[in-house]
Amino acid sequence: SKALRKDLTHSGVHVVVVCPPAVDTPFFQNAGRPDFLKGRGRIPIMSADAAAAGLLRAVDARARMAVLGPRARALHLADRLVPGLIDRLQLWRELRGSR
Repeated sequence: SKALRKDLTHSGVHVVVVCPPAVDTPFFQNAGRPDFLKGRGRIPIMSADAAAAGLLRAVDARARMAVLGPRARALHLADRLVPGLIDRLQLWRELRGSR
């Protein structure tokens, strides 16, 4: 996104990175992982309308980045403080679940 933002500096195009949590769409079904959210406890799922509203707020504010919702903000912060931790935890969880 940084390179794209730089390339488009004088074009009138604004680049914003949007980081939503899990959103209530057919994403996991279409990705061939229909059971991805099953057995994951009470993971809050953001509505598509709420995600779209967050994206539009970020665009209107000309934000560089929008991390939507408290769960996504916590994960983003954890990844910034301990890079790679979230990736390792997700891999561990997937490997544990495949036993």
